[in-house]
Amino acid sequence: MVSILASLAVAACTAEADPGLSSLPRIGTLTTVVEGDPGLAGLPGRLLVLGTDGQITTMRADGTDPVTLAEPDPATERTQPTWSPDGSQVAWTERTADGQRYLVVEAEDDRTSTSTPAPLMAVYIAWNPGGSRIAMSGNDEEGNLLLATAEPGQSIAVIDQGAPLYFDWAPDGSSLLVRTSDRFEHVLIDGSGRTPVPASGTFRIGVHMEDSVVLATARDVGDALAVADREGEILRELIRYGGPIAYVVRPDNDRLATMTRGSPESQRLAQLDETDLPILEPNRLVTVETTTGDIEEVAQARGVAWFWSPDGRLLLYSTIEFIDSIERLQWHTWDGERSVSYRAFSPTGIFGRDYLAFFDQFARSMSLWAPDGSAFAYAGGSSLDDAGIWVQPVAGGDPVRVSPGEMAMWSPTP
Repeated sequence: MVSILASLAVAACTAEADPGLSSLPRIGTLTTVVEGDPGLAGLPGRLLVLGTDGQITTMRADGTDPVTLAEPDPATERTQPTWSPDGSQVAWTERTADGQRYLVVEAEDDRTSTSTPAPLMAVYIAWNPGGSRIAMSGNDEEGNLLLATAEPGQSIAVIDQGAPLYFDWAPDGSSLLVRTSDRFEHVLIDGSGRTPVPASGTFRIGVHMEDSVVLATARDVGDALAVADREGEILRELIRYGGPIAYVVRPDNDRLATMTRGSPESQRLAQLDETDLPILEPNRLVTVETTTGDIEEVAQARGVAWFWSPDGRLLLYSTIEFIDSIERLQWHTWDGERSVSYRAFSPTGIFGRDYLAFFDQFARSMSLWAPDGSAFAYAGGSSLDDAGIWVQPVAGGDPVRVSPGEMAMWSPTP
């Protein structure tokens, strides 16, 4: 487990996932009767849970009122169940026993659904801001990584291909900001046009901030994380760094949280006598104001993933810690002044390998947070006996296991 969690930490800030993540032990989940917890009964929103054997269920935060969207079926593979922006629909991909692949979209309230033949099995799904169209990346039968878009129930159009491949919806839903190993560009949703965006630095995903984007530009030593206009013209550089970097922008776009793993380039940066920008030291999680560049330190630690609360008031971040001589993940929340720590755990294989390793991409379209920021959910446990879906109130106390499951995310609306 020591080397595996270390690989997870590295993968969180690299352009491609570390191959060692494929060996992450899959903590199984036990099927238990959930009676609910009175301390969680008043939390807003619903949890969307991917269970063992592909079961997809929504439920209240205390595990009650379950609604099964897809029954467990060992012969059917299901991936990436994702809420629509208003929480009324859920999309996922599935491969049936005969090898056919589909994009399924189901309404939670009346259980109406559409099933459309798909050219890929999704590794990531994101709805456009208006909830009318879906973009997804995934592998076809030959193992090619594709990017496709579709309206629910309509034919699916493949609009790009590359590996690795990350994307972010434009605020108006007209295009996608696509990052591959050698390209960074705006791609129209039907694939009919694309506009390159100059970006010479090392980074994994580009992010929209209203009329601007976040990218990286190469410097004489290392790179600089920067804010640019849509055409790639640099508006301001924020911080210099060496080595792979990951960042997540706060919902109001005024601050981002970032960390780098470091590299020989970061060592060269540290030896500079003078620099025009602050230097981001390896394994130092900081927040940076996007207009002024002001920096606040969150933690010096081996961080794995971080997510802003919906209101941007808190930052949820995980670190690797030794607990009873075993390497585990531990959640913390930071309120701008201090951090609060919660119980350590081991993630399920799906949560760790498929989500945490690519958290900066998933932070654009899913939330571990309750809509009001009062609690967060995660998948894992301390052992096989208690693995499942846990809900942790921010105010403190013990987390509560509310359901079996491999992965969970909170609905975006109450």
